[in-house]
Amino acid sequence: MVDLSENADPFAVLSVNGGTRVTDAFEVFPKIEKKDDGWTPRYLVADLATAVADAPAHCVAKVVCVNPTPAPWQQRVLVEFSGRWERHESMSSSDFEPLVT
Repeated sequence: MVDLSENADPFAVLSVNGGTRVTDAFEVFPKIEKKDDGWTPRYLVADLATAVADAPAHCVAKVVCVNPTPAPWQQRVLVEFSGRWERHESMSSSDFEPLVT
């Protein structure tokens, strides 16, 4: 059972499961804050590339898990990244502006 009120905002409903379905074109997620560890979803790849370009000698990536089919292609390889991210603010491009305020 989902703990939402009967009059819940549509985005609150979507955020319960991330809004993921095969037919969905949008993904609902909170702003990700920079931390010492974590993961990089596909929508942060450009940010990650910028961080690597800023300090390539301080970046390390390794494959920690490979999921075989029937896992979706976007969930088949888990890569652990560590390094510095000093001069770039993640999720700061226009792609991350709220659709609704």
